[in-house]
Amino acid sequence: MTYISFSFYVFLLVVLVIYYIIPLQLRWIGLLLGSIIFYFVAYKTGWWILFLTIFISYAAGIFLEFSGGGGPTKF
Repeated sequence: MTYISFSFYVFLLVVLVIYYIIPLQLRWIGLLLGSIIFYFVAYKTGWWILFLTIFISYAAGIFLEFSGGGGPTKF
């Protein structure tokens, strides 16, 4: 799916409609699912890269939250 194809604009319209229908607290999930679906359609063989990136980012966020950093520091 390229950015200049008709199917991309149909997909974008569907994602935007769903985005504005769901509650504010869940909109990030709608965008995440839309991004994953677009990535699967566009790059059928590289799905593992997407899930590896999501997992690493999530694990790093959890680690940072529980590391007890105490907030921003000055250099």
